[in-house]
This record gives sequence, structure tokens and C-alpha cells, in this order.
Amino acid sequence: MKKNPSILERELDFVASSKLRYNERFVRYLLMGMVADFDRARQGIDYFAQLSIEGKNEYSLKYSADASDQEIFTFIYDLLNRIVMEKIESIDKTIPVTLGVSSGYDSRSILLVLLKHNIPVITYTYGQLGNFDFDFSKMLFKSLKRRNIFFDTSKFKWSLKSYEQGIFKFQDYPISPRVITEQLLSDKYNRRYDLQGYLNDSLTGPRISSFGSDNWDLAIDNFCRANDQFKFQGLVSRDTLKFLLPEKPYFQPEILSLDRQLNFSFRQIQRIRPVGGRGATFITPFEDRRWVSFWLSRMSKDLEEQRFYLKFLNSLKENVFFDLKDKSTLERTALKKYNIKSTYSGLKLIDKAYSKYMRNKKLPSKPGAHFCLYTCYCNNKSFRNMINESIGRLKKRKVFKEIFIDKIWMDFEKGDATAAAMLNGLVSTDILIEVGVFDE
Repeated sequence: MKKNPSILERELDFVASSKLRYNERFVRYLLMGMVADFDRARQGIDYFAQLSIEGKNEYSLKYSADASDQEIFTFIYDLLNRIVMEKIESIDKTIPVTLGVSSGYDSRSILLVLLKHNIPVITYTYGQLGNFDFDFSKMLFKSLKRRNIFFDTSKFKWSLKSYEQGIFKFQDYPISPRVITEQLLSDKYNRRYDLQGYLNDSLTGPRISSFGSDNWDLAIDNFCRANDQFKFQGLVSRDTLKFLLPEKPYFQPEILSLDRQLNFSFRQIQRIRPVGGRGATFITPFEDRRWVSFWLSRMSKDLEEQRFYLKFLNSLKENVFFDLKDKSTLERTALKKYNIKSTYSGLKLIDKAYSKYMRNKKLPSKPGAHFCLYTCYCNNKSFRNMINESIGRLKKRKVFKEIFIDKIWMDFEKGDATAAAMLNGLVSTDILIEVGVFDE
């Protein structure tokens, strides 16, 4: 890289450690929530570019504009069914299969195939009342008349030592209940296969912005905006953010859209992709070459707001996708708003404990996906102890200026959402230093 790192010295004055201030991986984590580097980005994006070329050669003519939706839907379902079942047929049948289920459509697509073939699967969801994934899943499994394990984060036993022992099953390091959930599942099932919906969301296209950039600067702006995990980006200039990302695209946008080049090479490969370990083998059906190459061959207009994939799922008329029935608009953003509204009007009817819980517990101010750090801090004493212990340890490290930590803490205690995101960054940074990812 030919860039001048002096910009880090100039803008990261809240980082007291000069050694870490010049550590690009450390700074990228603070500003974008991922431990990533350029070498892994290059290796990963080369693979996706190859699959994109393969997909365009194989599928572009076969499933062009002349093909009917139903013809394409039949192909997609057959491919989905084949890929999931090939994974199932390749594993040891004496070892249990688990599947985390949320409000999204990736895990539910896998669940559909398993149910169709009567494959035994242990499903689970983590969160607490007031987290949308948690609450939506209550309605989903009520509709399916199936048992689901609900891991309530307000009742978890959190500890720094235990959390630090479990983080390397994932590359997604911001504080999350998935680490504790994974440990609880591993304690219950000595060995298991865990099916993951990884990558499907990015392939089938839930966000318009994922495909809308027509120049590299705009692609970088979109990427940074979507990955301001800890809300620290507002403390630095755009030049600092650009310094942490490639100066130019890896490929022409005809091969991979500019937004996808950044999303795949940094976020998907180096943060979101699960790793596994300690008795759990993660299985990722949507990484299959056939699935990836097909979706990389689709036109951007089919992928905006995930319209085409949602239209496909709706065509199946399956109860797993009950929220798609009778909808005039199949767009991801509109559906999420509808589902939030319908979930919180219907939840009180199916969960008698809901109103009592609301009286005795702190609920998120708005329905987040599966975790609210501030709410968990208020509701769970062990989580409070973990956060307090980490912040105390972080101050002793002198990585950040103490006045910077104290200001975030003061705002966090008032319930400020930006401060909660920043506190997540501070605590997860302390943990990554403790386990050796960053050398202080």
C-alpha cells in the first residue's frame, strides 16, 4: 500500500497507544467492526470473481429475460433442495443437526428443505422479548406447531473468561449472544452439525445500496455507512476511512458490482463467515459453487430489495414463509416494517408472560434484530459484571484516553444508543487484546 499512515496519527487522538494507532487492522476494527486485511480480501474476491464468470457463462442465456419466472423458480427450488440434501447425506447420521432460526429468509429456506424431507433438526433462537428475531420466531414456531429452543439473553450467565474462550468459533467479534449460545449448545450436544444461512442474504440482494454504486468512491461510502458498527466513524474524516480500503476496484463492475467487491472481500469473508470448533461443525449450504454462481449471474434489478428471491419463496406457498402470504409488495424493507407491526400486535396473544415481562424488565426502545447491549446490561447482573470488569481492565491498558472512555460510559448509562454501540467497541477491543488478536 502506498498510502501515508500519518493520517492515523492526526485523527485518532482518542487512541492513547501510539502502537495501536498505527495498526491498520486495529483501526479498521474500531471503525468498521471487522478484523480484516488486504491479502485475505484479495484471495477471497478472486474466488467470487471466478464464480461470477462461471455463472454468467452457464446461466445468463439459459435463464435470460425470455425464461418464465416459474421456470426459474423450479430451477432455484431444485438446486436449493439438492444442495441442502447433499450436505445432509454427507454427514454422520448419529450426530444431531442444529439450525439457528431468525426472522430472515436464509435459515427458513434451509428449514423448509429439512421439513420436506422429515430430517430431524434442533432449532434455536437467541435474544429476549423486545428483540425482533426472538419475538418473530415465537410466532413462526407457533404457526409451524413445532418446538424451538429460545435462549433468553437476559438470563444468560455471562463471564469474561467464558466469553473469551468461545469467541474463535466466529470472526464476528463485536459483543454478541451467539458466543454464549454456542457454548450452551456445545455443553448440551457434545458433537453436532450446525447449519448456517451464511452468504445467502448478500447473494440474493436485500439492500438496494448493495448494487447502486456506479463509482468506487460511492461504493466506499456505501460500505462504510453499512459497517459503522461502533459509531466511531463520526470521529474521523472520510480520508481515514478511504485509507483503510482498496484505492481502486479489484475488477470491472461487469464481473462483480463495485459494492459486492467490498462486501464480499471484507465483510463476508473476514467477518461474517463462521469458523467452528469444540464439537461443532458449521455447514454453509449457500457457499455451494452452483448456488453462488447462479445468483452472481442475475441482473441487479432482480436483486434490489431481494424482490426476486422473495417472489420465489412466496411462490412455494409454504407456512415457513407465512409472512409473505397475501402481500402486495414483496420488498425486504417494506416486509420488515410489516412484520414488526404484526409481530408486536400478535405476540401478546400467544405469550401470556409478555405483559408481565414488560412490567418487570427493561425492553429495547425499538425492536432490534437479536441483541440490545443496553437492555441486557439493565436486565442481567452477570452481563453488567462482565462489562464493568472489561472496562476496568481496558482503562489499565491505557489503549484509549480515560476521558474518552468516561464520556462514553456516562452517555451509555443514560441509555444513549450511540454510546451503547461505542461501548461494544471498547469492550470487544479489550477482549481481542486479551486473547492476542491485537498486541498492546
